[in-house]
Amino acid sequence: MEALKAQRKSLRTAFTVAAKSVKQHLENLESDGKDLGKLSSLYSQVDDKFSRLEVIQKEITSLLLENTSTHSEFEADFEAAESYRDNYLDLKTKVEASLKSSRGLFNALQWTMHRNSSCRNLS
Repeated sequence: MEALKAQRKSLRTAFTVAAKSVKQHLENLESDGKDLGKLSSLYSQVDDKFSRLEVIQKEITSLLLENTSTHSEFEADFEAAESYRDNYLDLKTKVEASLKSSRGLFNALQWTMHRNSSCRNLS
């Protein structure tokens, strides 16, 4: 179990670093509205790290549940895991909303440009 916990610790650190990058990029995107590709890439990294973290967490949870003397350790571990899950879901929601909003804006801009060029051709 100690090996799993060490692996989880490394994944949690990697997840936290990646999550901070996504949050910073979201803030920058709000101010200048550029580089959606970078946001998608950063989100993919966070998603990958969370998926691997979740696999390790399930293994640790199973081991903690097998041992009835670790009930308080299980509760603390569960709360920490939920904190990471909540952070991941919050980021996921914000990224999806940002990408959807930006794509909608891009589509509206394309439609407007197309309409304007069509009107010029009629003149």
